[in-house]
Amino acid sequence: MKIVTDSAADLSREELKELGIVEVVQMVRYPEGEVDPASLGYDAFYARLAADFPKIPFTSLPSVGYAANTFREIAEKDRDILAIIV
Repeated sequence: MKIVTDSAADLSREELKELGIVEVVQMVRYPEGEVDPASLGYDAFYARLAADFPKIPFTSLPSVGYAANTFREIAEKDRDILAIIV
């Protein structure tokens, strides 16, 4: 069985790898564009959150195509998938 979650689960890259969990990324949206939360890091995210206050970023759902491709790729190897989406 393969476990899939989204990046709102706040698992580190190390935890994902160690546990064999696949992550579907929810991008963080700022006025100037989207950012992968993994590339931002916790410290940078919270520093920017404080600097941009009262404007706050929001997350965007992964595209349907991206999510579907992720599940297709997993299903080619293991038909048993548990999706835990926050």
